[in-house]
Amino acid sequence: MPLLSVKQHLVRRLFACAVISSCLLCPSCGNKQDEADVTAGEEATLGVFTSSLFSVCFIDAFKGWAAGKLGGIIHTDDGGLNWYAQQSGVDFHLYDIEFVDEMSGWAVGNMGTVIHAEDGGNSWRSQESMTANILRSVAFIDKNRGWIVGDFATMLKTTNGGERWTVQEQVKEVLSPKKKLFMPSLLDINFVDENNCWAVGFPGVILRSTDGGQTWELQESPTSEVLNSVCFTDPLNGWIAGNLGIILNTLDGGRTWTLQQSGVEYDLLRVKFVDSRNAWIVCYGGILHSGNGGRSWAPQVSGAGHWFYSITFGDRQHGWSVGDFGVIYTTSDAGMNWSPQTAKLSSG
Repeated sequence: MPLLSVKQHLVRRLFACAVISSCLLCPSCGNKQDEADVTAGEEATLGVFTSSLFSVCFIDAFKGWAAGKLGGIIHTDDGGLNWYAQQSGVDFHLYDIEFVDEMSGWAVGNMGTVIHAEDGGNSWRSQESMTANILRSVAFIDKNRGWIVGDFATMLKTTNGGERWTVQEQVKEVLSPKKKLFMPSLLDINFVDENNCWAVGFPGVILRSTDGGQTWELQESPTSEVLNSVCFTDPLNGWIAGNLGIILNTLDGGRTWTLQQSGVEYDLLRVKFVDSRNAWIVCYGGILHSGNGGRSWAPQVSGAGHWFYSITFGDRQHGWSVGDFGVIYTTSDAGMNWSPQTAKLSSG
């Protein structure tokens, strides 16, 4: 598969990576709902959620949220046996959702959208992000301190739970050497503790902070491909998943990154490690697993015929992955077996 130009990368990511299907990803989409979709803008009914889900977050084995197309948010408090549609108050695509506890959560997406809930998602309200750029990823280390990253070198920071977001201009300066036709974009951010943090994007961007996001530095990357997701298990050991099957690994906090073989050429959209050995990656048609720290990967779910966009674990045993058409896969045995879990929307 030939490498893409920088311009092609940008178009591919803006209109394909987070949603993959071009009819879903255009920033102007989200203003009109497909007739077949059930979204959080509707009254909760006894039905099946069919809108694509781009992000999933569980805080334990029972309580979780998923967000996606056209502002859709669903919630479960019984491990996914029942899901409730939550009214997000927006109709833009939401690309990431994160809860720090059972009450406090944030979701981000198109047109600089940031929404926040303080009651488990029963009510969401918008926060002023100070940008109209697409926001891709949100990470909080407690109820007050959080970061958001997005397109065109966007990085936002809050110290008061999002009541005020400020743009971290230093990041644009750090990324300026990577500028081609446009400023680089940041697609994921991951805090391993309150001091050590990484953000990744394209073209081949890897940023690190060792002072809790106050300052950032570029790390040398062995690729110029789109890097979609980063996950660290401690300040030294981390992995990055990217387009065309790329997996990067570091054992020294990112001073050096090496390529690992995924065995696929699909774009890898999300990587999740639950410990230093066991990890999962989602992509088109399947879920990959490694039990040896990423040295080798094997499919646990394959041939699904659609994209999986996100994966999370509530504990070591219980995990969920979400994707196109409202699909949800779940495991209760640490990934040994995965099974579809229909998001049947309970009324109330």
